[in-house]
Amino acid sequence: MFLVGQITIFVLLATSQLGHPTGEIVGTVRNGSDPSADVADIEVVLRATIDGQFAVVESTRTDAQGEYRFADLPITDDVIYLPGANLGDVHFPGPRVRLTVANRVGQGNITLYRNSAGPSPLVIENHHVIVRRLVNSIEVREILEINNPSALCYVGEPPHPGGPPVTLRLDVPPEFQRITFDEEAWGKQFRVVNDHLVTSLPWPPGSRQLAFTYWVDAEKVTNLWQQTMILPCRVYVLEFVGELAENSRCDLPVREVKAADHVIYRSDQSLSTQQIVSLEFAQVTSASSLARRAALGVLFGLVVVVCVTASRHHLAGRAR
Repeated sequence: MFLVGQITIFVLLATSQLGHPTGEIVGTVRNGSDPSADVADIEVVLRATIDGQFAVVESTRTDAQGEYRFADLPITDDVIYLPGANLGDVHFPGPRVRLTVANRVGQGNITLYRNSAGPSPLVIENHHVIVRRLVNSIEVREILEINNPSALCYVGEPPHPGGPPVTLRLDVPPEFQRITFDEEAWGKQFRVVNDHLVTSLPWPPGSRQLAFTYWVDAEKVTNLWQQTMILPCRVYVLEFVGELAENSRCDLPVREVKAADHVIYRSDQSLSTQQIVSLEFAQVTSASSLARRAALGVLFGLVVVVCVTASRHHLAGRAR
């Protein structure tokens, strides 16, 4: 991809010499963890959209004041530039910049942060869970607002020596059938380790929203769904939608019945890490289970008929 980007920019630069306009991107790198920290000689890379994807096309280093400059950049309608700075193994992207003939100088100030391996500063500000009972499966949708209130970028530690670091683990049942993320980029960041979905994604200061949905076979869930809190949580809301929802029970203290098939539970205080939320609901026999039971009933009935018939023939024979 790097080679393709270089070739593309080379072609664009070549055309720029034939009269096409060029521009430049300038900016300053600052340390958000320590404004007085030295920001000289920081690597800055420039990405540009190539076939709809960002690819690295140039790199430079900051001067003594933390300033950088990319010059002679082609101005085209279909190219967006994205400068970013590297500190250690973490890349901190700046703003996206589109150069135009009317605005040939783009500003790309970048903020980076010192890295921290732990302990984790992450907090869930809001955790909204919707458990929906379907015919043969349980659908669980989760929306989390995760905040890093510190001034450091959390990069995590490897759970095992020599392995990649882990910054976040999702409490998803290992028997889940499938999972989808609202944003494809999130899905690419997670991997399965020991039946858990984990990520090594660095977490700079600020909030991010993570939303995903997974499905579990209804017969594997039976009548109990549980979740262990992965992080401290300030506000937790659990909705249960499905048949006999009004008969469900949850250990969250606030309960609101919206309808016979829709109940909402809420926490009235922050939840701690490793605290378990349990939802117990009445068992509803699935269509497949009903079919199997019906088939077994028919089979049992046939066995009884055969046994009774055989017994009658036996008695009739003895009577003769």
